[in-house]
Amino acid sequence: MSKVLSFDAISHWYKAERKRKVHALDSVSFSLEKGSFTCLLGPSGSGKSSLLNMAAGFIRPTHGQISFNGQPVTTVSRERAVVFQEESLFPWMRVIDNLLLALGQSGHNGSDAAREAGRLLDLVGLKGFDQAYPSELSMGMRQKAAIARGLALSGSLLLMDEPFSALDERSRDRLDQELADLWKRENITILFITHSIEEAIRLGSEILLLSARPGRLVKRWDLREAQKKLDSPDFLTLKKEIIRSMELCCPSCRERD
Repeated sequence: MSKVLSFDAISHWYKAERKRKVHALDSVSFSLEKGSFTCLLGPSGSGKSSLLNMAAGFIRPTHGQISFNGQPVTTVSRERAVVFQEESLFPWMRVIDNLLLALGQSGHNGSDAAREAGRLLDLVGLKGFDQAYPSELSMGMRQKAAIARGLALSGSLLLMDEPFSALDERSRDRLDQELADLWKRENITILFITHSIEEAIRLGSEILLLSARPGRLVKRWDLREAQKKLDSPDFLTLKKEIIRSMELCCPSCRERD
């Protein structure tokens, strides 16, 4: 399969107070294949969000290179859409106008843009809410609209930074399932950051584990053939293995589910 997004020996230092440097990432290398759903796990401060922000083009790594479809990532691009912890819709615009703006940036216009906006709203379960303002939607619905906006911009790659972490457990589980269904139908590539082991297993076609700072890639699990039911022996065995691996690379880590 073709590589969509590649991280090649990424190391990064942040400038902290009193000119002190913080070593955030150390020689991290991995690639996302087309159509993969890659979940990044690791303790707070392990560099997960830094890697996502580098993939988006928001920051540049101190060392190493990130490539998108074989080309170096040097700046932001609509082709690499980001869904944050808090939705990034324009609050003064209706949901439909948020989508039409994004579709215009990706080359759609006129009746073509209107049809695609309707398709995306239906795809994420927001049919009938096109005229609503973000403030009129629940948090979960706003995140759905943000996902639709991301698809309007890119259509092929979503970078998702704990998009459902602020939701209650039931809403989070429901949106996880809807996102998994969306991924399968649309054949998109997703890089997904989470602190939840269960969420990573439910969603991912693979899980990557980063160590405590400086973040290093310490383990990878291929979940393409894994049993995803919460009470299945495979699920419970994998969950225990991930917990053990996290405690080995970060003794102070404890599961947050």
